[in-house]
Amino acid sequence: MNKICLLFLCAGLLSASAQQATISMFVEAENPGPGDAKGEFVDRQVAMARVAPDTLRVTVPVKDIPARAEWLKILPEFAQATVGDAGYWVIGRGIFGEFMPGDKDYFESNLMIPIYGMKTPTTAYVAIVQGMRFEATVQIWRENGVYTQVLKYYLKRLQRPPYEDIVVDFVLLTGDDANYSGMGRRYRQFQLERGVVKSIPERIASGKSPYLDYLCDAMPLRMTHAGKPYSKERIDYTAETEKPLQVYNDFPKARRLLTTLKNAGVDKAAMCVAGWQTGGYDGRCPASFPVPAELGGEEALKAYVNFVQKDLGYVCDGHSNYTDCFTVSPMWSEDLVCKGPTGKLNTNGVWSGGNAHNLCARNAWETFFRDEIKRIAGLGFRGAHYIDVFSAVTPYSCYDPKHPATHKEAGEYQRLMLQEARKYLQGAASECGWDHVIGELDYINYTSRHMLNYYKDGRKHAMVKTVVPLWEIVYHGIVLYNPDKLTQGELDAVNALRLVEFGGRPIFYGVSDRNIPAIAKAYEDFKPLRHLQRVFMQSHDMISEKVAKVTYADGTVIVCNYGDEPYSYDGKTVAPLAYLLDGK
Repeated sequence: MNKICLLFLCAGLLSASAQQATISMFVEAENPGPGDAKGEFVDRQVAMARVAPDTLRVTVPVKDIPARAEWLKILPEFAQATVGDAGYWVIGRGIFGEFMPGDKDYFESNLMIPIYGMKTPTTAYVAIVQGMRFEATVQIWRENGVYTQVLKYYLKRLQRPPYEDIVVDFVLLTGDDANYSGMGRRYRQFQLERGVVKSIPERIASGKSPYLDYLCDAMPLRMTHAGKPYSKERIDYTAETEKPLQVYNDFPKARRLLTTLKNAGVDKAAMCVAGWQTGGYDGRCPASFPVPAELGGEEALKAYVNFVQKDLGYVCDGHSNYTDCFTVSPMWSEDLVCKGPTGKLNTNGVWSGGNAHNLCARNAWETFFRDEIKRIAGLGFRGAHYIDVFSAVTPYSCYDPKHPATHKEAGEYQRLMLQEARKYLQGAASECGWDHVIGELDYINYTSRHMLNYYKDGRKHAMVKTVVPLWEIVYHGIVLYNPDKLTQGELDAVNALRLVEFGGRPIFYGVSDRNIPAIAKAYEDFKPLRHLQRVFMQSHDMISEKVAKVTYADGTVIVCNYGDEPYSYDGKTVAPLAYLLDGK
């Protein structure tokens, strides 16, 4: 096995000497024989180019990436710290760790938002990944008393040639910006200056999001009306073998429940109608029509939507799924499905409709989607039409020669689909915080499930300390959200405080006689804070081991006390498991 080292030098960066980055690759051998090396490791050091006074760039042109490269890593020389150093590392969503001692270990995360960073005794930076972000992950290595933060591209997983240059900007942060809050603010600035996103007040003022002002103040709710039992087996159902539809909430029952909710004091709500489609919730995707006769058909649905909007004064939008497709769908064709390089139909999970095949976003856009969304608008839904999963996973790539799409291209078709939903339904929504479509979303149901995994399910990696609101510092005041699955529904005191700390709106899946009092209470708890949905979150600090301080752009400060004892802040007392709202 050979190691090739190339050194390129330049001057004038950061200090007297140029800042260097190591680019490493493993290139597979072509047709290796028995006993031959499987490939070779290629390392080269490159001088980072200064593209702004505080920004250094690493560029790997696509033409310089060998066709048989299995992976590629980028490591700037300053992306290191010693065990025990003051500081931390942080990745995208806000996954956070300190330079703790321990055995050799590593942690890896995808790029929900394409940023990561470190704060060490000598340097603070945020890296903004601008090329092939869907193929990249961030790795944190602890070995021989040293932490390193590495950007790794899994090129072999592409199963096609790389499709664009890799460009990574390393923004060096100083002063009050030399922390994860500064990292978030810098990426927010990057997104705003490029026109990818606009602030909520700007979007409201434009008139292009007519329901957004209401949504800032409203309690988001979802009610599922019909569905089929889930199977744990990968079954490709047919019309003869699919499970029977079950009605969970008919429209008369739903009217009664929402009337009771309104009478309980919830005067602003955004109701997402789910399970109204043929086959019920996730039952015969991607088809939506006909509306099930068991629910009274299309006219009954229209009447219900009109009742929610006109009689109750709530926003009423709908739920759709254009991520999955099932063999039981009346639209079923293998042509709908994302194919692998060999033509195999790609699948994800198992839902009510059975074995879920990956719907090709390009094919959906080029064939049926635009007609379908117009027909859905004809049902009367308005507000922020909810399309499942678009911002929850890496967009599905497709190798079908009739409609090929890279991850990035598939994401662009998702963006077009959300734009079309906004055009006809005057808003759009999805779930989770992947930000390739963030500019087209009014709200997301939850940013991620990292807190649920870490704090409830016990799946936190040993190198991870906590989750901080890095994502929220970027996007609060730009899109509405709930920060995590852990903060949905009826909450205990700790998770209710997490919802406040992370700036989220409360949300409930389902309305019932049992939970209406909890919904009404959550709505009342939200009222003193809901004006902040229109304001940027500027900073987050742990001012003691169990006390968090959040500052907003209008000067508002929120202090959250997770401790068992009262906490004194600025001459005021914050009770245990409570917060102080200090408006300016």
